[in-house]
Amino acid sequence: MAEEFPKEPSPEDIERGIEELIEVIYSDEYSDLYYEFPELQDAEYDVIMEAKNGKDRVAAKKHLEDYVELLKSKKEQKDKDVS
Repeated sequence: MAEEFPKEPSPEDIERGIEELIEVIYSDEYSDLYYEFPELQDAEYDVIMEAKNGKDRVAAKKHLEDYVELLKSKKEQKDKDVS
């Protein structure tokens, strides 16, 4: 039996992933963080522009994933501060 290597995602899967991540960024859950943490503003602009215009789609998706993780950590920080 031949060893199967993990398949790379198709361009369509990458684009779908990018669209889903952008939806997460713009969701109500994270929208208020944009104003509470000014450092997110430039980072968000950069990742969104890369997602819309960048030629390296895999890198754009990875940067969006990293930004969503940053949003999650800021939300946790905010929720902890409120408690």
